[in-house]
Amino acid sequence: MPLLEIFKGVKKTHLAPGELIESIFLPFPKPGARGAFRKVGTRMAQAISKTMFAGIIWTDKKKIVHEARLAFGSMAPTVKRLKAAEAYLKGKRLTDETIRAAADLLAGDVSPIDDIRSTREYRLVVSRNLLVAFLKGEVK
Repeated sequence: MPLLEIFKGVKKTHLAPGELIESIFLPFPKPGARGAFRKVGTRMAQAISKTMFAGIIWTDKKKIVHEARLAFGSMAPTVKRLKAAEAYLKGKRLTDETIRAAADLLAGDVSPIDDIRSTREYRLVVSRNLLVAFLKGEVK
């Protein structure tokens, strides 16, 4: 079962009663891959966060995107992949214009929440900045 299909909500999975996750397969990154993880919160040693980003992107020497996997946590009840941004980036050269357009797709994929940790607006601004910085190669 793909990992993203396991979770259906807070403290809820699609696993049957008594069913356990036996293993997780994570393939090695392809040559030319660049990845990053960032957590934004007031206490970096705790699980409390306003937003979390994980991304990996495969480009060639001309900065043409072959594949991108981008995700944010702490924005919704479960981790959200940026499917629209990933699809948009594929086959495109990473330019300022392309990066801005991909970042514009963020809000539609994550639908940030307001809660005690942060506001929807703050999460969108910080997440957009994180995504742009990652795509520009500034977050490693």
